[in-house]
Amino acid sequence: MQRLSNYFPMILCLVFLATHSIAEIKENINNKLHLEPQHIETAIKTLVDDKQIAGVSALIYQRGKQVYYGNFGLANIEKNIPVSRNTIFHIYSMTKPITGVALMQLYEQGAFDFDDPIEKYLPEFKDIKVYNGVDKTGKLQLVKPNRLPTIRDFCMHTAGIYIWDEDTPALQAAMNSAFTQTKPTTLAEFSRAGATIPLANHPGKVWQYGFSTNYIARLVEVLSGKSFSAYISEHIFKPLGMKNTTYYVPIEERHKLASIYNYAEDAPLKANVAVAYGLTEKPPTLTQGATGLLSTIDDYMSFALMLQNEGIFNGARLLSSQSIKRMATDYLPQHLSDTNSVRDGVGFGLNVAVRHTSTLPSAEWQGEIGEFYWQGWAGTAFWVDPVNDVTAVIMVQILPYDGKTNKAVRKAIYQ
Repeated sequence: MQRLSNYFPMILCLVFLATHSIAEIKENINNKLHLEPQHIETAIKTLVDDKQIAGVSALIYQRGKQVYYGNFGLANIEKNIPVSRNTIFHIYSMTKPITGVALMQLYEQGAFDFDDPIEKYLPEFKDIKVYNGVDKTGKLQLVKPNRLPTIRDFCMHTAGIYIWDEDTPALQAAMNSAFTQTKPTTLAEFSRAGATIPLANHPGKVWQYGFSTNYIARLVEVLSGKSFSAYISEHIFKPLGMKNTTYYVPIEERHKLASIYNYAEDAPLKANVAVAYGLTEKPPTLTQGATGLLSTIDDYMSFALMLQNEGIFNGARLLSSQSIKRMATDYLPQHLSDTNSVRDGVGFGLNVAVRHTSTLPSAEWQGEIGEFYWQGWAGTAFWVDPVNDVTAVIMVQILPYDGKTNKAVRKAIYQ
């Protein structure tokens, strides 16, 4: 009898499994977080009513089902056009994870290894040097890098790529010469021009957020033999049904495009047309991997749900589950995790940030450990929370970026 009692826990477990489906078990596990739509709605409406933002669209899924969708305010104040489900938004740096998926698809084909030096595929980086100050005449002093920058470095923003720093006017001048004067019109030209700028830091030493993902987009072109825009259209947008995600909005469709507004305390919102993409007479030839895409909330949610579902969307597999895990694994050394704009408690994977703590750095920036995410310059945001099976996309167009809408929605969900 005593011997039989030793098996009671196992017997009970088998009975539970026999009387509950796997779906029910998963449901019980994922019932930790209960979303309250009214809290989300109140948080967003307050920002619009206080005129901190012109308009916003928010879409949240849990366990594969839509649990919240809401539009508030105006996409265009001057023309009194409300935000709708068809509104097109500038997503800026939310372009980067899309570029990351494109690269990961090629990795699965065995086209490269993440620890390969970038010069193996982009030979313009073969003789890259590192900034080491200036001499008495202001001339750049350069040294060889401690090691060659790798593809992983470019995905993680640890390659040492210079972006902007008022304390290094000589590097600023080099950047101005490379990009402002030459004005690259393709990714190939961008890469060749960028490789003339010395690295600001030795590879792997500093997390410096910037345009590293443009070189990843060029790498996609080299490895696939296709233009970057053609590749992502065929291998990402088409299988995901992202028909409204583009670098260019035709004139007849521009009434759907949300305007970008500048916020200043005690002043009305002011339209900022100088920073808008997609308003040229014809599609741009420089299709960046770091920024520049425009999208709708449903389009980007399809992309985010594919990540949440470990590479599958509507029966189509874009990536393996292992590749999704690789993307969402923090490869950033701990001593770099609070450098630049990476927050304490957040690391970085392959073109996405990875959360280590549930509160960053205050109660307003809430979420779940294991979440991966990114934002766009004009306030757009998305995140994938595998623990609670929550996927969220927020679309807003406000400058300067402060993440206020993202913070408000997160607080409403996770508090």
